[in-house]
Amino acid sequence: PTPGTPGLWDYCVCTRILKKYMTISKSASSTLSNTFAGTSAFLRLFDLLQSKDEIQIAGLAGSANAFLISELRSRLNTTIVVVVPFEKIAANLIGDLQELCGEETILPFPAWEVHPYDWIAPPLENTAQRLETIWKLSSGVPAIIVTTPDALQQKTLTREQLISGCFDLKVGDEFDLTSLAAKLVALGYERMPITE
Repeated sequence: PTPGTPGLWDYCVCTRILKKYMTISKSASSTLSNTFAGTSAFLRLFDLLQSKDEIQIAGLAGSANAFLISELRSRLNTTIVVVVPFEKIAANLIGDLQELCGEETILPFPAWEVHPYDWIAPPLENTAQRLETIWKLSSGVPAIIVTTPDALQQKTLTREQLISGCFDLKVGDEFDLTSLAAKLVALGYERMPITE
């Protein structure tokens, strides 16, 4: 590319900057952030995001994706949904983003890993993670959600259903056993005889 090729030149410069600085320690991340965010390609991308609800970005490799996402999230101060093709790619991206942004900011939304007509339940870890992501989203705090097309196609509770079905049970609290049992049955639990 040559300096006369708009867009492509800036992209190549950004890619070189990212490759050069991606091996630096965390203490130099603000320098990297300032260097990257000052490029004309990033500024044009940021302006484009201000004027559109959705854009597609392609061409970055390795941890450059995570760096771009974390930088956009900090500047836009809004929730960002990142859809990647496969769970393995999602896991790698989540790891990179957690290093850059902290674990509490990144919300994985995994697929169930079972097909709708399989006679097995989805893994509890995946179901719990999906519910935790919806719960944290209800707080309104900006976050980065990393998911796959499979995960987005699977039904889940609405935010309102999740909030209405939640309540606190703490050691030492006292509850009316009848009303607690009725609430649990209404949520889908089944009464069973005592087992040993």
